[in-house]
Amino acid sequence: MAEILRIQPYARLLTMLGEQLIKNERIALIELIKNSYDADATQVDVIFQDFGDNWEITSDSRIIIEDTGTGMTEEVIKQHWLNPATPIKKLDKDKGRNRTKIHNRIIQGEKGIGRFAMLKLGRKITVITRPIDGNQEFHVSYDLSQYTDDFLTDTGEEGLFLYDIDVLFESRNITPSIEQLNQDYGMVGHGTRIIIEDLKGVWSENKVKFVYEHNN
Repeated sequence: MAEILRIQPYARLLTMLGEQLIKNERIALIELIKNSYDADATQVDVIFQDFGDNWEITSDSRIIIEDTGTGMTEEVIKQHWLNPATPIKKLDKDKGRNRTKIHNRIIQGEKGIGRFAMLKLGRKITVITRPIDGNQEFHVSYDLSQYTDDFLTDTGEEGLFLYDIDVLFESRNITPSIEQLNQDYGMVGHGTRIIIEDLKGVWSENKVKFVYEHNN
């Protein structure tokens, strides 16, 4: 008797791909900055918040990447951002559309590595994005702090599948209070802010300098 089977990747694939595609924390951060470049951002700020005197990670440490790019619409988030390896950029490149719309930049990203880069840096991620000429902003939240890198169930005997991982999506109307909050954080009009918490890896002054020197 024949039957149709479906490929069901385990959530551990996120860790495996991240380890293979992204060698270290510096490269992970650079990949996220490339995303801002591809979004036609004219400014990208990387903030290391609440680290120790020698760059030790504390329970309150956060890495924040803010840009003034075009932001993401609800459709882009649901159809592309949450679907790694989406073919849209590859198809555009094959058709000669490999430049950004506003500043005519050659697009750097293609494989969606930025999404794995976030998970390389931390276990709790919040993405806040506001598209150009939009009257809403969108929040996407991952909280993987309850899982090990192998994404095992509570018993530790079975692995979770990718579809078992919940991603919270929320749309918010832009009110004066939200506008002021965004201005306080530096995002005005449109752009994307990524907040990474429950950090992984090890940071040092040299690593931070490397990121700065390779993106200026």
